[in-house]
Amino acid sequence: MHQRAFHLRTSTASHPIASTLTFSSLLQAAASQAWARLAMIHTTTPNLSSSPNRGAAGSDNLTRESQSPIPKPSGPTSSPCIASTSNLIRNDSGDQQIPRRRVTLAGVQYNIRSHKPTRSKAGYKPHAPSVGVTYFDPKHLRDSDWSYFDDEYIIPSEHPLVQSKPFTRARHRRAMPVVGTPVSSELEPLPIPPLPSPTSKQLLYQNLLHLFQIRNASLPTLLDFHDFHPTFRSTRSYNFLIALAIRHASFGTAQWLLTSMRDERVVANMETWKLKVRWLVRSGWWHKAWDQMMTEANIDLSSRSPPDKLPAAIWIEFCSTLKRGTVRRRIQPSWTINKSGESIHGPTVEITTESFSNPDVYLRRQKLLLQTRPQLTLQELNSTSPRAIYFLVRFLLHSQQRDAALSLTQSYLSNIPRTLTTKWAFKCLDIIHLHVAFGALTTGRRRMYETLATLNSLLHLHTSLRPTSTTLFLLISPLNRAKHSGTVAQSVVRRFQSRWGSQTEDRRVRRRVATLALKEGRLDIADKIFRVEKLHAYSRKSWALQREVLGGIEATPYRKLLRARETRALTKNQREEYLWRLLRSRVHRLRRRKGMQ
Repeated sequence: MHQRAFHLRTSTASHPIASTLTFSSLLQAAASQAWARLAMIHTTTPNLSSSPNRGAAGSDNLTRESQSPIPKPSGPTSSPCIASTSNLIRNDSGDQQIPRRRVTLAGVQYNIRSHKPTRSKAGYKPHAPSVGVTYFDPKHLRDSDWSYFDDEYIIPSEHPLVQSKPFTRARHRRAMPVVGTPVSSELEPLPIPPLPSPTSKQLLYQNLLHLFQIRNASLPTLLDFHDFHPTFRSTRSYNFLIALAIRHASFGTAQWLLTSMRDERVVANMETWKLKVRWLVRSGWWHKAWDQMMTEANIDLSSRSPPDKLPAAIWIEFCSTLKRGTVRRRIQPSWTINKSGESIHGPTVEITTESFSNPDVYLRRQKLLLQTRPQLTLQELNSTSPRAIYFLVRFLLHSQQRDAALSLTQSYLSNIPRTLTTKWAFKCLDIIHLHVAFGALTTGRRRMYETLATLNSLLHLHTSLRPTSTTLFLLISPLNRAKHSGTVAQSVVRRFQSRWGSQTEDRRVRRRVATLALKEGRLDIADKIFRVEKLHAYSRKSWALQREVLGGIEATPYRKLLRARETRALTKNQREEYLWRLLRSRVHRLRRRKGMQ
């Protein structure tokens, strides 16, 4: 780097004082020389029209050296960087227009513009900002700022940049050059490192997740990448591709993957059996899947269960149904004769493998599932995920089995560990929200008080569970059919906040309370809520502006890819804004009707 910075001062291969000057001195000397050249450009105006060699005159003014505290060496003194600039200024066609060039010398950046022969005014001083000089101190730079090098600048093989460590992802994020080197004036992004070749089954699975989540690869691309590495195929990689094929409704691809997995003698696990049931159910072969699981999966996977019982993980998959239009089969069209006597194809009829017009089929399935509902023991409850309990409780509530759903929830909350993570606690709270939304048959205020009693009893089972704004939003929803709905909702919200904190109120709760107040005719409650919402909206906009200007912590930091996300969490801010606009217009119409405006 010392040799490279010295080229800014002179083009001599070995300068007599190169060993005595420091790097900072060389940069300061180069900067002073560049400033002197710019001053020469603006103070001396060459007569470009009178000289036949206008480009050479401009080049002499640029390459002329000024007085410097460094002794002037003997020999040629033209700098290679300045010489390249003079070549750009010289025009063979004799045109007076000189292209604009941005030159960087030791961190000093300036622009060379075309100067027309004008008559200088008396007392005129060139404006300093028009030079375009940007200053910085070399001590403000980091080591990573000097890691960038041009392709034209050849680095010897013994240079430390060539012998540096291979490029990694962390260095790609942090070691991006900001200002470049003293010679380079253009910045180029560093190349993205290629995907490493898999050397194990775990690395192949991670590469599949990387291609799917980061590079948005399609299903055929993932299948080709998986087939290209037959040595490292595993149960996890097959399960990932089968689940992705089912999500894309590529049931033929899912069947081919299951067949390939069987031919290669890859051992199937519980996840594989779940995916097989999902494929059969969504393809319209519900009874075929039921017969296979009762004969094969019950022997292989459910040794702890009774003979006629399925594991809970597989039993949940049978609660799904065939979606309309997922599977279509065309009947071969028949030949018909039209009025002209010509033979034409008849209309093709599309049918599905399952009838949607007869609800008795679903009633028989539901009855069969309720009869074979798995009975979870205490040991199984501790090892069962809250997601499985959530689907079980939802199925029981939709089947009007409220007592069984409440008993299952109480047993689960009583047997889980006393210390829960935040993610686990929120999933358990989602199970409680099912009882708040579907746990009562009555309506109005009576339903709200029954739901409140059930909520308090479930929250007392575990100390790590605390209600959120969603809990309060669902709790006051039955008041739509109650008298004095706005007054009751406001009192419930106040009591809830005094017990559980102010974080239980958000925009949705305020909007629902304002809607109930308008239903009752309490404009005073609605006006108060509108004032509070206006303050919160101002705070949100101020915070968003502050984060945009000053930056902040990343909302989703980098973490290891463990599993493909099944759904994407989408915010509903636009819908909430739309509902608030409808509510404001409703208040405006009500005020006009009452003559308040």
